Amino acid sequence: MVFSDPKVAAKVRDSFVPVALKAGLVNNPPPGIEGKLYREIGRSKAAPQGICVANSAGKVLAWTLSFDDEPSIMKFLDYALERFAEYPDATEPVITERYLRFPGHKMPDVRDTHARLPIPNSHSHSHSHSHSHSHSHS
Repeated sequence: MVFSDPKVAAKVRDSFVPVALKAGLVNNPPPGIEGKLYREIGRSKAAPQGICVANSAGKVLAWTLSFDDEPSIMKFLDYALERFAEYPDATEPVITERYLRFPGHKMPDVRDTHARLPIPNSHSHSHSHSHSHSHSHS
């Protein structure tokens, strides 16, 4: 797993809220509020699995399926934090940037739908962490 490097793990722990989502739920979202978030994440996915980073409004900032090399993992995390600083919420439209392999193999961007997702109070938070979602086949 890409997060086995202690420096990468520390960066994720200190700057992100990691969430593992089941690919089946991203590909076939359930009804309700949670399903709306799954649909928003799934709308911009590049493949059935990968790593995406979303802001506190559930808008996906970046997707990658893999990395050009080991140093690119930390570069992706720094890049995601820069995107989060620019788009911390849904105030401005968020274009999802997607990569087959970060940073050298970019895929077409996905435009924002401008839809506002209802975020339940139990899931909202006031600190400035971005959300990192990784998808697995389990």
